[in-house]
Formats: sequence, structure tokens, C-alpha cells
Amino acid sequence: MYHKKLSFLKNKKFIDYVDSKGYKNSTYLFWIRLKNNETRNRLANFLISKNVYTTVKYQPLANRKQTPNAWDFFDTSLCLPINQNLNEQTIDYIVSQILEFYYEQQK
Repeated sequence: MYHKKLSFLKNKKFIDYVDSKGYKNSTYLFWIRLKNNETRNRLANFLISKNVYTTVKYQPLANRKQTPNAWDFFDTSLCLPINQNLNEQTIDYIVSQILEFYYEQQK
């Protein structure tokens, strides 16, 4: 559902996510990637103010010089809620809040 409902933002290059089509996947985290750390943090704070809990996961163990791609992913990624209890109505709410965030940014 996230892939379908967030495709507009992905097509506009506001967000990105790993598309697992064609792969067998047991996703337990749904990552989105944002343009930069500042946008990621603003979106996370906006969503928490709307009662949508998001997380940032897995800080790299090595330093930035040794693993720049891992740090880039860490700095720009955000995990959206995903679990067996989510229904379409809840996902619609989460996506609508992300859309609202980007709408507010355009003003």
C-alpha cells in the first residue's frame, strides 16, 4: 500500500524508497529516503506532532570517511510505521500527513 500511495511523491522526487518488485521480501521496516538530513528531521517532527511515530535506525559503526554511503543513508532515511495491525485507513492517514507536510513546504 505504501508503494502505491507514495508513488506520487516518489515520481516528483520528494522521496525515494527501495522498490522490491521482483524480489521475495520479508519487510519489517519501510524506509523512505529524503533529500537531506534537515528535511528528514522536519518530516519526522511533523509526523510525531500528528501522532505518527517514525524512527531512524541503525547508525553506522564506522566513521563517515570509511563508510560515506552508509552515513548518507542514515542521515536521509526514515522508517514509517509498518506492522501486521496497520489497515488501509491508517496508512491513508500516514500518507495524507506526509502529503500535507510537502504541501506546507510549497507555501
